Amino acid sequence: MNLSKRSGNGIYAFKFTNPITGKPQRVSTGTRNRSEAEAWVQTYCASNAITSSTQYRHTLSESLWDTYRRIWSKQKAHKSTFAKITLVDRKIGSMLLYQVTYESLSRWFDEEVRTGRKDVTVGRDINVISKTLHEAWRLGWINAVPPMPSCPTAQTTDRYITYEEEAKLIEVAESLKPRRLMDTMVHAIPVLCDTGMRLGELMQITKRNIRMSGKQPILHLPKEITKTEKSRTIPLTTKAHGSLLAIFNDPEWSSRKPRNSHMSQQFRMIADVADMPDVHLHILRHTCASRLVQAGEDLYRVKTWLGHSDVKVTERYAHLKPEHLMSSVAFLER
Repeated sequence: MNLSKRSGNGIYAFKFTNPITGKPQRVSTGTRNRSEAEAWVQTYCASNAITSSTQYRHTLSESLWDTYRRIWSKQKAHKSTFAKITLVDRKIGSMLLYQVTYESLSRWFDEEVRTGRKDVTVGRDINVISKTLHEAWRLGWINAVPPMPSCPTAQTTDRYITYEEEAKLIEVAESLKPRRLMDTMVHAIPVLCDTGMRLGELMQITKRNIRMSGKQPILHLPKEITKTEKSRTIPLTTKAHGSLLAIFNDPEWSSRKPRNSHMSQQFRMIADVADMPDVHLHILRHTCASRLVQAGEDLYRVKTWLGHSDVKVTERYAHLKPEHLMSSVAFLER
């Protein structure tokens, strides 16, 4: 403990390096008694976090980009994470880590919502900050991770399309121009509804991914193209099998495959014309899960079918089958 008496008055002073400025600093303890001075220093250090000065040196920006470099940059969704980090860095990245508290994040959340951003979108930014702070804690940059504000999450699994709506979407796609992309959408819609694939997976497979298991056509998705980096096999319905072959046999699909954004834009146009403004392309994946659950399929099988990382993700669809506990009554009746 770096204590020294000031010449002249004999009062002890505490000397330390300011963790914010990095410059030497001296603070008077206000007492000539050594024991009292030491007790004062302990209280002062605890209240000012002098013993954990690294949290006064690192900013949220440093922590965000350190986490991105070590973790997020190696993940498949790194582009969307990069965009979130860039936005958070621009808005509050200059904050020192000790300033990132429940109160400061709550204020920032409310300010962002007042400017017109969706609360769900800002909630995703809060999740990025939470992950960053946990990494900072593991590195010893902060003593503890503050609680995060409670943010709403997107509820998209409640919306799925019926078979009638699927038919209407296909009918609209058949009537719209330009024909090239609409011809693709005519076949992509039933494929995504019956396989539950993500659009990114559809865009990367080829005819070679279709195989036969006896008389049953199956689709093999290698781990290199799946979000969870785990391969999976999907049995193909007759409709999905025929639609996939139609897509792969289209010479323009092989020579000038559209980008994911173009496919999403085309589907947005189809859904608007079909008077389904709340339907976007990813809902076709939810539709597959919803149909399987409603048909009585076991949640663990649905998890395997869709390639969910955890069955908890699949459990979001359980409410779509309200009678799922009814069969248990028979056991009690006995």
